[in-house]
Amino acid sequence: MSTSPNDTLATLNAAYSAERSGNKIKSKEYYNKLISMKYKDPKIYIFLGNIYKSEGDSAMALSTIEKGRQMFPSDNSLVIEELNMYLASGRDKEALESLNVAIQGDPNNSSLFFAQGTVYDKLNRKNEAAVSYKKAIEIKSDYFDAYYNLGAMYFNEAAEMANKANDIKSNTEYGKAKEKFDAKFKESMPYLEKALELSPNDSNTMLSFIDGGTG
Repeated sequence: MSTSPNDTLATLNAAYSAERSGNKIKSKEYYNKLISMKYKDPKIYIFLGNIYKSEGDSAMALSTIEKGRQMFPSDNSLVIEELNMYLASGRDKEALESLNVAIQGDPNNSSLFFAQGTVYDKLNRKNEAAVSYKKAIEIKSDYFDAYYNLGAMYFNEAAEMANKANDIKSNTEYGKAKEKFDAKFKESMPYLEKALELSPNDSNTMLSFIDGGTG
């Protein structure tokens, strides 16, 4: 199918047709042509990025989405796509930057705050992770994953504190340390218990936390 350099509609239809027929080479050619024409639709970057992803070319997929972000910096669908690619490749700091932009564009999206919490948690920024998880719960009161992750984070902090306290020789100092890790265990329990309430089928995993915290 021949297209005029300025015939964006024909090029767009050609790209769609090639993609639907499974002709990735042609679809990439047409989508790239639309990009060179500066076609004003952010979806073409996502479509082209997805083709590269399906071919296992994550570098080109990300490069395509980043080009789209430069062209359409306020488009949240591109922000989310970029975020997912950063998360998949372990680029946590870049993911946080994308998350902050995404949250500005969609401040009532509980999933974005949950994702932000998981990244902060991974980076050992526990206080910020807790704020993000709690915001996700505030928006979505039955958010199992947010309750569970927050409770598990507090529980794991308490367990680490308890392990360190085992090396303390002084009974007085150990007593002070025990007060702190007991308090952290107690802090985890309401969130773990709420998660258990929301998803009783996960009772074996949940009860292992609860038993450990109250033992």
